[in-house]
Amino acid sequence: MNQVYQHFGDVVNVPPPILYLDQANTFWQQEWPGQPLVDMLQFANWDALFSHLGELVARFHTKTARDFSEKFNFVTVSQDATEDARMLGWLLPQHSDRMKEVLDIVLQVQQALQLQYIPNVPIHGALRLEQFIAKGNEVSLLDFDATSCGDPLYDVVEFVTSLQYMELTHGYSRQVLMRAANRFQENYFRLVPWESNRERMAWYAVSFLLAKMYDSVKNIDRRALKNFDAALEIQENWLNILQRKKTPARRSKPSYAFALK
Repeated sequence: MNQVYQHFGDVVNVPPPILYLDQANTFWQQEWPGQPLVDMLQFANWDALFSHLGELVARFHTKTARDFSEKFNFVTVSQDATEDARMLGWLLPQHSDRMKEVLDIVLQVQQALQLQYIPNVPIHGALRLEQFIAKGNEVSLLDFDATSCGDPLYDVVEFVTSLQYMELTHGYSRQVLMRAANRFQENYFRLVPWESNRERMAWYAVSFLLAKMYDSVKNIDRRALKNFDAALEIQENWLNILQRKKTPARRSKPSYAFALK
């Protein structure tokens, strides 16, 4: 935690650490009075907020830090996706064939992605809206247990898919969430030296959505389960990008196959 504070304290308002108890893997930090950002969305200017979050994450990713090891890569993500897909197929037998198909695509594309050049930068490792608290116009990022060095798109896609999943868990409209995700990405990619990669982002998104769907089933999230078809549709749109298919036009809801750079 001291490493995180030294490297990123001024970037994402990390509260100074006070004490770390190694035996319990627990640390204490100075109080940073604020409210969970996810609870303040109804009062926020979303365009300004998500543009600011894009800037904050860009600054985090472009900070020089060599003291963090790699925790996440294509192998670890595909291993998690394999377990999540198998559990979903077992718990939801009506979707077992689909889960096998999705997993086959994930594993096939993984080999090609490993040949790409991947930036190696500091990443948060669990970048979701729930990890932010706010105080006035200030925002602080929390929970650095998974901080490591790796592919910056890992964080970007985790944030975007978590935002998408709020359609199921919080009832926000898909159009509003899509606009917020695009604001985040537009400002983020304006400030970093690497470009977005549609194929790599889609691969992460398909994999991460397996985990989110499995969590909903495992935790019996009734609201998310009631809207489970929406999760399958969101994943299908990312699969279309991964397989370079055209997403069918829909009048009722805009596609989540974002117009990424």
